[in-house]
Amino acid sequence: MGRSLSVDNAGVRLHALDNERDGALVPVLAVPGMGEEADEYAWLLDALGDRRVVVVDVRGRGRSDAPEHGYTWEDHYRDVLAVMASTGLDRPVLMGYSR
Repeated sequence: MGRSLSVDNAGVRLHALDNERDGALVPVLAVPGMGEEADEYAWLLDALGDRRVVVVDVRGRGRSDAPEHGYTWEDHYRDVLAVMASTGLDRPVLMGYSR
């Protein structure tokens, strides 16, 4: 399992997993679907070989904060951008999956 990290987005603490690989391949940012969390995608951190992989729990999921308000698409988009900025991801492949 990768390193667990915490990212702040305007007072909302977001959780993410990061395999911290520094390969030449384009990194992947994975966003689990509704009802899923980053820990369910921990297998992906090793499955993509030398590629850097970050899996994010957007607000209200997994180990991220669950504020009373702030669940629009824009809020989730800003969560993803905050994780990208914090981890230094530049133009990653964005992977989303929903059951």
